Amino acid sequence: VLMDKRAGNYLYMDSRRKIAFHPNVEFRHASSSVYELFTNYRNLPGYSVKTLGKKRIDGQLTIGFRLATYIPQIGPLTYNIWTDPETKLPIRIETKATNPQGDPVEQTITDIRFDEPLDDALFDFTPEGYDLVAPTDLNSPSSEPDPAMDVDPAPEEPAAQPPTSVEPTTEPQDANVTAPATPQPPTGVAGIVVSKLTQQPVEGAMIRYKMSDPNTATYSDQKGRFLLTDIEPSEQRYLYLTAPGYVSQRIATTIVAGRIVQNIRFELDPGSRVEGIVTDAQGVPVDGATVRTFHFTNVPFVTGPDGRFEIDGLNPVTSSYSLDVTHPDYPAASVQFTPAGVGQTVRQNVVLMPGVDVYGVVTDAHDRPLGGVTVGNTDSRAMWNCITDETDAEGNYLLESVDLGELTLWAVHSDHALYVERTTLSPGQDSVRIDLQLEPPVPLHIRVVDQAGAPVPGVTVVIHEYNGVSNMTWQRPTTDADGCVVIPNGAAEGTIRLNPFGGGISSELQELELGRDEYVLQVYRAGRIYGKAVSAETGEPIEEFTVKMTSSQVEKSPSGYSATWSREGIIFNSPDGLFDTGRESLPIGGSYRVTVFAEGYDPLTLDPVEVQPISEDPNRARFELAQATLLPGVVVDAQDRPIENAMVAIFSDAERHEPRYWKTFTTDAQGVFVIAGFAKEQHYVYITAPGYAPYYCHQTELETASDVPPRIVLTEGATVFGTVVYPQGRPRVGLTVSVTKTSDVQTGPDYPRLTNRKSTETDPNGYYELSGLSPGACNVRLSGSGNITVASKSVQLEAGQATQVDFGNEEGFTVTGILRRGPAPIAEAELTLYLADGSRKQTQNDDQGQFRFDGIAAGQHRLSIQWSEAAPWRSNAGESIEQHQIRVDGDVHLDLDLGDGVVKVPIPPSVRDHEGLSVSVRRWMEIPDENELDRHWGNDHLARRASRIESNGQFVCERLRPGKYYLTLTDENRVLGITDVFEMGPSDHRDDIVFRLGHARLSIRVVDAQTARPIPHASYWIENDLEWPFYDKQLIEQSNSSRMTTDDQGRVVYEGLPSGRYQVFCGVVGYLPASSDFVEVDNTRVPQVTIAMRPAAMARFKLSEHLRRRVDTDSVFIYCTVTDLDTQTIVPIRGSQQRTLHFSLAQPDEDSFSRLHLPAGRYRLDYEIRPYNTARNTVEMPVHKGTV
Repeated sequence: VLMDKRAGNYLYMDSRRKIAFHPNVEFRHASSSVYELFTNYRNLPGYSVKTLGKKRIDGQLTIGFRLATYIPQIGPLTYNIWTDPETKLPIRIETKATNPQGDPVEQTITDIRFDEPLDDALFDFTPEGYDLVAPTDLNSPSSEPDPAMDVDPAPEEPAAQPPTSVEPTTEPQDANVTAPATPQPPTGVAGIVVSKLTQQPVEGAMIRYKMSDPNTATYSDQKGRFLLTDIEPSEQRYLYLTAPGYVSQRIATTIVAGRIVQNIRFELDPGSRVEGIVTDAQGVPVDGATVRTFHFTNVPFVTGPDGRFEIDGLNPVTSSYSLDVTHPDYPAASVQFTPAGVGQTVRQNVVLMPGVDVYGVVTDAHDRPLGGVTVGNTDSRAMWNCITDETDAEGNYLLESVDLGELTLWAVHSDHALYVERTTLSPGQDSVRIDLQLEPPVPLHIRVVDQAGAPVPGVTVVIHEYNGVSNMTWQRPTTDADGCVVIPNGAAEGTIRLNPFGGGISSELQELELGRDEYVLQVYRAGRIYGKAVSAETGEPIEEFTVKMTSSQVEKSPSGYSATWSREGIIFNSPDGLFDTGRESLPIGGSYRVTVFAEGYDPLTLDPVEVQPISEDPNRARFELAQATLLPGVVVDAQDRPIENAMVAIFSDAERHEPRYWKTFTTDAQGVFVIAGFAKEQHYVYITAPGYAPYYCHQTELETASDVPPRIVLTEGATVFGTVVYPQGRPRVGLTVSVTKTSDVQTGPDYPRLTNRKSTETDPNGYYELSGLSPGACNVRLSGSGNITVASKSVQLEAGQATQVDFGNEEGFTVTGILRRGPAPIAEAELTLYLADGSRKQTQNDDQGQFRFDGIAAGQHRLSIQWSEAAPWRSNAGESIEQHQIRVDGDVHLDLDLGDGVVKVPIPPSVRDHEGLSVSVRRWMEIPDENELDRHWGNDHLARRASRIESNGQFVCERLRPGKYYLTLTDENRVLGITDVFEMGPSDHRDDIVFRLGHARLSIRVVDAQTARPIPHASYWIENDLEWPFYDKQLIEQSNSSRMTTDDQGRVVYEGLPSGRYQVFCGVVGYLPASSDFVEVDNTRVPQVTIAMRPAAMARFKLSEHLRRRVDTDSVFIYCTVTDLDTQTIVPIRGSQQRTLHFSLAQPDEDSFSRLHLPAGRYRLDYEIRPYNTARNTVEMPVHKGTV
C-alpha cells in the first residue's frame, strides 16, 4: 500500500495478481497509519504506556515502551516501540492485533525513516508491471487486500463528535462481490452535563468508556449534551468524565445492543488541582516522568525538562489521594497528599530515589536454565508499579530500577511450580544478583461442589494468590461434568487462595494450605436481587434511578460483591422501574442492603433484601421513594460573612471510608447550600472551604423549627510547617508528614477521625507545610517506607496561626538494642518508644535484630515491641506486643530475649477424652501505664499459638519468654484444672509441671443486706487469686446468658474447684455490685460465703424523639462517666472509670446492663451515645455527646 495520509490519497497493490486500485471509501476510521502513531501517541493515557527497560537490538542499545489502545473496528492493539536513547527516534516497532477471524496478527517494522522525499508520481501512475483497475471491477471480495495489518493501526486524536458512518454505495456491483451489510442500530449513551450548583450546561466535558483509549471519547456541546456510540453491550459499563475545573466522575450503567441509553446526567461539582515538580534526590528536575492519580481523575501527565506537572479534577472532600510517578530510570514512587479546597491548587513535589537492578538466572531442579519464565517484583502482578521480565533461552532475567527495602520476587512458568521469595535490598549497590530455582510442578486436583455436595461443572478456577502474591498466572481451567479440574503448576507447600467463578455460582476466595491430594471447594449457586422503584405518592414507576448495594446490617451474607455497587452504584433506565443485579454472582438465599437513588426523591434503603433464583417472573422488592427532603443552610466565617464555594457532603456510617463517593453540594455567593434528597441513615455532614478548618455535624443539627436556615460558622484553619533532618543536619527527603486531630474543638461528634487527617511529603530540602487544619490538640507524625513511624510530636494548633514543628534536630541520647529468641535474632519487629513528654518514635529492626533510636531525652520511657511469627501473607497472622519500661540517663543498650523456652505438661488421663480440650497460657505482665506499672496476669497469645496437645496426651508450649506463668485446662463446658505458678528462665525447658484437677466445692448464698432475705436467680461468677474465672455451663439457666445464677433460695454449691483462694462476685438488677472476701477452698471441707447486696439507686436513659431520629440501629450503647458532686471524684466500677449501658430500642430492656446502679447521692453524668447493630455486632461512631 502507498499512502499520502495528509492528502488522503491511497493506492493498494495486489502483488499476486499484479493489479492496483484507488479505494473509493475513506478508510480513516477503519484503519490508521504509522504516521498517526507518531503524531498522536501523546494523547494516550499514561497508564496505557508501560516502560520495557533497556535492550540491545542488533548491537544497538534501545529503550522500550509498550502502548496499548483499542480501535472499535479492529479491537485491542499493542505496540512495543524501541527507541534510540540519544535521538529518541524509533528503531523498531512490534505490533500485535487480532484479525476479524479472532486470530492473532503480529507485525514488525524495522526500517523506519522520517521526512524522506517522496515522488508525487508514486501516487499518479501505475507501477511497472501492475494494471490499474477500479474497485468495482474487482471480481472477488478478497481482491482488495485487508488494510488492517498492511499498515500499522494507531490511536487517533479524540473527535469532538462520533465519526460519521460510511454510507454503502448504491452503484451496481459485480455479481461476485458481496453486498454490504445492513447498517445496525447504534449502541451507546446520550445525556447532558451540567453544573450541580447552577444547573447550567457544561461545554467541553470529555466522556469516554475506556480510560486507556481517547478514541472512545466524545465531548459535550454548548448545551452540555453528548452522544457516545460504538460502545460494546454490557450489563455494567463504566463511563468516565473529565472537565477542566470540575471533579472527575465515573458512573456505571447498562449498555443494550442496538439502543442509545438516554438521559444520562452528569452533575458536576467544582474541583481542585495538584501541581509540583518531579526531581531526583539531588533536586534536579526529571524529564519524562509519568505522573498520575487514581480515583478516576484526569489523564496522566508526562513531565518536560523542568519536571513540572499539573493534574485537574480532584475532589476537595476526599481525605487523601495517591500520586504515583513512574520513570524507566527510577523506582516507582507513590505519595499521599491531601487535596486543596474548591478552585485551589495544592503543591506536592515528588522525589525519585535511586534504585537497584535485580538480575539472575532461573533454573529448574536440575540446574538447567529455563527460558520463558515470567519474573516480577510486587505482591500483585496487576499492580501499577510491577516490573516484570521474561527469561531468555539461558534463563537470564533483569528487573531494572527496583525500589530499595523489602523485595517480593516471584516467578511463574506453566511447567514448573509457582515461586515466591522475599528479601531486603540494601542501599550502596547498583545491582544485586538473585538466582531462582524452580521446583517440579505439583498438580492441584480440585473438585467444586455446591452446598448440597453436588458437583458443579463449567466453573473456572484460578490461582488468585500464592504465598501472598496475587495474579501470578493467567491460566483459566474449567471444571468438567464431575466438577473436577486440574491446575498443573501448583507448589508442594505454602498457602494458596483459589477463586472459583462462572458456571452459575457465587464467586468467593477460598484459602487453603497446600499438600493435599484433593482440594474441595464448596460454593453457592448464584441468583439475583430483583427490585422495582416507584413513587410513594403516585405509585407510578420511576424510570431513571441508581442502585447501590452493601452488606446487610441485619443478616450476614456468605459472599461479597463488586465494589461498584457500594461506590458509584449502577444506573438503570427502565420504563417500568425494574432492576436486577444482572451477572453479579450473588449467592441464592444471601441477604444484602439495597438503596435506590432517583432525582427529586429521598434515597430509600431496604435491609435485608434476599437473593432469589434467576426467574422470568421474580418476587421483586418494592422501593417506594418519597419526594426529596430539602435541607438548606448558610456557611459563614467568624465575622458572619458568607463563604462561597464551600463544599458540603452528607454520608452514612457505612460510607465513612469512601469520601469520594459522598453526595456533595456547593455554596453560592451568599454561602447558601441546599441538600436535596438524603437517606435516613445519612446522618453526618462534612463541610470544608479553602482556608478554613473542616467542620462536622449531625444532619439533624441542620433541622430548624423556623423557616430560617441554620448558619454554620467555619473556623479559620491552622498551619503546620517545618524541616526534617538527620542528626547530622542533612535533609531527609520523601518522608510523609501527617497531622491528625486528637481533641474536640467544636460541638457534636468528632467524626470521622480518619477524614480529619492531612498529609504531605518532605521536599529535597526536608521542608513540609500543611494548612487548613483544625485548631486544637494534634499529633504530627513523621513516617517512612512501609508507613513506619519515625517520630511523632503533640502540638496545640491555633486558628489562623502557623506552628513550626521540626524533626531530627533534637538533642539527647541514643537507645540501641537487639531482639532475639534465645541465640536467634528476631527481624522486622516494629519498636515504638513512648517518651515521657507524650511524643513517640518508631523504628524497625534489621535482619540481625538490631535497632536504634536517636535524640532521646533523659527520663522514664516505655518501649513497645510488636512483631508477628507468622508469614506476612497469612490472613490469620497474629501479632504480639511486648512492653518494657526503660530509664534513660545516658546512651542505653538493650539485650531483649523474647523467649525460647519450652514447657511440657501431661493432660491427666481422666479427662483426656473430654470434648473441646483447651489450654490457656497465662503470664505475669508489668505494663507501663503513664507513671505507674499495670501489673496483672494476662493471656500469652504468642505462646498459645506456639502450643499443641500431642497424640500422647502431652501439652507442649514453645517460645516462652522469661517470667512467671501458669496454665489452665478447660473442656467445652467448664474449667477442669490449673497448674501452680512456675518461673521460666531464658531458654528453659520444663517437664515438671502438672495440672491440678478440681474436686473441691464452694457454697454460695446471696441475700438482701437490709432484710437478710435470699435473692433468687442472682448472677455470680468466681475468680481465683490468679485472676482466672471459673465457670460451669450447666449452672447457666438462660441459653443467651453467660452468667451462672443461684436457685430460688439464693443458694448454689459450685463443684470442681482446684484447691486455692477464691472470690465470688455478684450482680442483681436493683442492687449494687458486691463481692466476697477471698476464701480458702480444699477437699477437706465445704466453705460457705454469703454476699449481702445493698439496694441501688437506679438511673435509666431515655432517648428523645430528636435523638431517636439519629439512630437507625436496633439498640444503642451509652458510654458514661459518673462524677460524685459532693467529692468531685469519678465513681469507678470494677477498676474502670467508664460505664457501659446497653438497651434495646425495639422493646423494653430490663437487663441490668441497661441501667446505672449507684449509691444514693448527687452525680454528674458525662455520656456519649453510639448506635449498636445487634445482628452484625458493630458499634457506630457517636451520634450525640452530653452531660446531665
